[in-house]
Amino acid sequence: MSDAEKNLVTCCGLYCGDCYAHTGKLAELAQALRDMLHMHNFEKVAEVIPFEEFTYYKECDAFLRALVALRCQQTCRGGGGNPLCEIRACCQEKGRAGCWECEQMEGCSKLKLLEPVHRDANIKNLRNIKKEGIDKWTTKKRYW
Repeated sequence: MSDAEKNLVTCCGLYCGDCYAHTGKLAELAQALRDMLHMHNFEKVAEVIPFEEFTYYKECDAFLRALVALRCQQTCRGGGGNPLCEIRACCQEKGRAGCWECEQMEGCSKLKLLEPVHRDANIKNLRNIKKEGIDKWTTKKRYW
């Protein structure tokens, strides 16, 4: 396994290669929709269509613009993702590549921040990384 592939493993046990922000697919789709709407002057179209939902066109455009901005050019351990990530900061402070190297991994309050979106996926991944190592883990099923 190359260092570049290993670097796709996040501190918290997720995998950048599986993330919509890193792959850019969501950003590309959002940009394509914005381009199409702008090409057809949809801001003006929305003003004349008599459906309440079309009054939210500007908010929709702002949301699509935000999705485009979510594009993550770097990996987690390379400085990408949330710039204020407490999990990455903790790993850096402790000199660890990821939470799988930490004896406090189970029950860590910082990892609980991911539960609303990822449930226990990253914890399952962390346990597997700890048990098998990064090289073997990346070749197997990963949880998101």
